[in-house]
Amino acid sequence: MGAKGFRPASALRSEAVTKWRQGINPVMVATTTFVVGNDFPHVQFVILATTPFDICLAIQEMGRAGRNGKPAFYYVIPTQTLHLPPGSRNNNLQGCKAMTDMIWKSDKCI
Repeated sequence: MGAKGFRPASALRSEAVTKWRQGINPVMVATTTFVVGNDFPHVQFVILATTPFDICLAIQEMGRAGRNGKPAFYYVIPTQTLHLPPGSRNNNLQGCKAMTDMIWKSDKCI
């Protein structure tokens, strides 16, 4: 801990993840970097607050929920504009068209 109780952001993130893994905090708000490799059975809801830019990543995100065999839910709050990852110059990512078609050109709820 630094001056006047200041804690580095990395320490706060680490504490938040630890409390979430232990079930103390039931909600985790994270970027896509938290998706891969996080296989915890207590995840029952995944909410994505934008249209995914890649269907492969969306499938990874969907797969985080329901690892305990209980019903689980994946919600997308779509946006008209794709939010590409930092450093991307265009939207020619694998699965980009498939993802936008699934969100915007389907009459089915996913």
